[in-house]
Amino acid sequence: MMASPAGKVPLRFPVWLLAAALALATLALYWPATGHDFISFDDTRYVTENPQVRGGLTWEGVKWAFRHPLLCNWHPVTVLSHMLDGQVYGLAPWGHHLTSVLLHALNALLVFVGLRQMTGARGRSLLVAALFAFHPLRVESVAWVAERKDVLSGSFGLLTLICYARYAADSRLSALRGASARTRHSSARFYFLSLGCFALGLMSKATLVTWPFVLLLLDYWPLMRMASCARQEAERGAAVPTSGRVVPWGRLIGEKIPFFALAAVMSVVTYAVQAGAMPGAGKFPLGARVANALVSYSRYLGKQFWPTDLALFYPYPGHWPLAAVLGAGGLMLGVSVLAFMWRRRAPFLLVGWLWFVGTLVPMIGLVQVGGQAMADRYTYLPTLGLLVLVVWGAHALFRRWRGVGVAWAMAALAFCLVLTRQQLGHWQESETVFRHAAAVTRDNYVAYKALGDALAGKRKMDEAIRQYEQALRLRPDDSGLHNNLGLALLQQGQTNEAIRQYQHALRLQPDNAHAHNNLGIALASLGQTNEAQQQFETAIRLLDGLTALVVHFTDEWRVAFVIPTVTMGVAAFAASRSQVAVGESGERHGLLHAVRTVRAEGLVLLALVFALGAMVEGGIDTWGVDYGLLDDDGHLLAEPVAHRDDRTAAVIDEVHAEVPFADLYAVTGIQFLPFNTVYQLAAERHGDLWS
Repeated sequence: MMASPAGKVPLRFPVWLLAAALALATLALYWPATGHDFISFDDTRYVTENPQVRGGLTWEGVKWAFRHPLLCNWHPVTVLSHMLDGQVYGLAPWGHHLTSVLLHALNALLVFVGLRQMTGARGRSLLVAALFAFHPLRVESVAWVAERKDVLSGSFGLLTLICYARYAADSRLSALRGASARTRHSSARFYFLSLGCFALGLMSKATLVTWPFVLLLLDYWPLMRMASCARQEAERGAAVPTSGRVVPWGRLIGEKIPFFALAAVMSVVTYAVQAGAMPGAGKFPLGARVANALVSYSRYLGKQFWPTDLALFYPYPGHWPLAAVLGAGGLMLGVSVLAFMWRRRAPFLLVGWLWFVGTLVPMIGLVQVGGQAMADRYTYLPTLGLLVLVVWGAHALFRRWRGVGVAWAMAALAFCLVLTRQQLGHWQESETVFRHAAAVTRDNYVAYKALGDALAGKRKMDEAIRQYEQALRLRPDDSGLHNNLGLALLQQGQTNEAIRQYQHALRLQPDNAHAHNNLGIALASLGQTNEAQQQFETAIRLLDGLTALVVHFTDEWRVAFVIPTVTMGVAAFAASRSQVAVGESGERHGLLHAVRTVRAEGLVLLALVFALGAMVEGGIDTWGVDYGLLDDDGHLLAEPVAHRDDRTAAVIDEVHAEVPFADLYAVTGIQFLPFNTVYQLAAERHGDLWS
């Protein structure tokens, strides 16, 4: 080791210590996410209201994960990871967040290990890994449970590259004369490990379909398996052991064929399952998509270097100004030309730039999926190319002024740490994330709607109504928005205005079962029972009827739960169709509404009320109702039980010993909560009423 000018030996930390420090720093930075809640945007479908995930990791769940797409994505490995979390943590949000944080810390280590393995540059590899881990654009992928697919596919994608680099190294050694059989076997082993990790990565998130092209980029630099790059290194005077290292083009392409085949299969599968999420060509014509793609590339570049005003959803603009499109196109073309011109002196510029541009292609919107113009989560792996370009470029630029380069690196890391911790604060729960999104973007109808839903969930109805109205100003043809606004207005006692909103929703979407049901509730509250009955009948027809679940608790008694998949209006109507004595619409007894029981031949038929807290008086939160039973005359048989009473805790396992949770959810479609009526009734077996 050479001494420094002052005669001192430079301080060099062990690699394991640097890796440990990187992992611990990443965990510490994102640790607040473990105290966050689930959010109402996709977390419900992936976790909280997904019976397979809630049921834990089972063989039936494994088969379901491989046979069924989820939210227009076929990613069974991601679904299995959620199931494993459900098995270990149940519905505790901290556990699900912890898994994502751990995976991100692992990915930071993999970036460091992989780059160091391929380039031998320890300091630059560590800086790229740290900037990758600490950058605010990573927050969405780490703090959003539904985006587990980003960090999980990232792990398998990075392992694919590491195993491939090891295969390339062993392949070079095995080509030398006198190479041992063990070396040749090691080369084959790492090749198939790379292919296996790639398959798992594709089944975590299909956007890894571009990875075979990334392998070719690595062949160019830093692995230098292509003759052109090896010659360039030799021309610069670098020691390049070309014997056995340069690989013919035919072999380079041939060894990628299995990777391209897997990518092609996944592309076909993804296109098939996402067809329902692709807007028609009339909504997003090709010209508009190309323009948005060019502008989005420039916006991603901007957010990489100045990561402010980050949001969960960026609305798709009606059109981009021609100047913006031409400017973005000019920027892309200019950087591409410069990277190509400098490929001999600085091959990392071309590789980093093509990595960024190429790996973003599946998400850039040329094939539009969803209504977003761009998304922070799409940058999880693509911006690694930019980081390599910048860090290696800065190293070359500041070679003579090392202190300046170190100062810039420390400033960039500090900048990222501060902004990332700030951005994490916006992801605490649904209201905070969508309030921030609405604040930092313009005309964000998705943020307004989701914020309205979050506020309605907290019974902040006045503000929820304002958010729904904001969203409707931008999307007046959204039937679901009119329905949600109607629900909020009904909660505020504005029944006539709620009816108008429901009717508007049905003019836009006549088959909206929820709007029919809610209109029926509103009409029934005004005493218009015949009109209400027509709406309930339509809702039941659209939902293909109600399902009755019969649970045997004893030999003498049966309790049949007629449970709607919509709200309580259907339940009340179902009860009346079964000749159960139902009181006048709108009649209330304490905290109860529309619940009546009658004994007939040993059968208690109960029409359940389980709605978004609607029509229930007395400080009930949005997701539950208090519980009580009435006699034939409509009088309470006992004092009602508050939904926060813990009396059901002792019977939940008892119920699921007789009826598995997945079976119960498949029938009811109701989110698990300890105060669900099925558990309240099970608790009755241990009380005085049952005897």
